[in-house]
Formats: sequence, structure tokens, C-alpha cells
Amino acid sequence: MLKDQLLIISSEDLPELAKVLAPMIKEQISQKDTDPDMTPTQLAKVLPAMTVNMIRTQIREGLYGTRIGPRGKLAAKKSEVLKYNSRRNKR
Repeated sequence: MLKDQLLIISSEDLPELAKVLAPMIKEQISQKDTDPDMTPTQLAKVLPAMTVNMIRTQIREGLYGTRIGPRGKLAAKKSEVLKYNSRRNKR
């Protein structure tokens, strides 16, 4: 178990801290989204165990996902669908 640690940063250390953090922040910002929002039809193709109607129902119930765009198109991330349904199947 980690013990509580205290890190004191003085004004002299700020330029060095910025040099260390800048590349890390730049990398995170420039990374491509590996888990994009997909429609229920697209998710059903990627996750064959799930049906389009089951995914739509779960999104509408607010279990995961969102409504995107002016028409409220249903969408969710693959990781959200897997996370919710894996917990549900363990019960």
C-alpha cells in the first residue's frame, strides 16, 4: 500500500517541471481516440453477442452512451457496452 507522500515544488523547480510535463501533455492531446462513439448498428457488428435492439434499449434507459447531434442519434463506446454487460453477467 502506498504511503502518503508530499511533494513540494518551489518556483525554481517550475521550469524543470514544465519541461517534463509538456511532452506528456502533448502526447495525450495528439493521441487518436481508440474508442470512438458508435451507433447501435456498428456496435452490434463489433460485438456479435449483442443485438441492435438490446444496445438501443440500454442506451435509452441511460445505462451507458449518449444522444449525439440535433436529432438525438444514439451512440456509445465499445468499452462502455462491455463494462456494463460484463458486470451484469457476473450477477
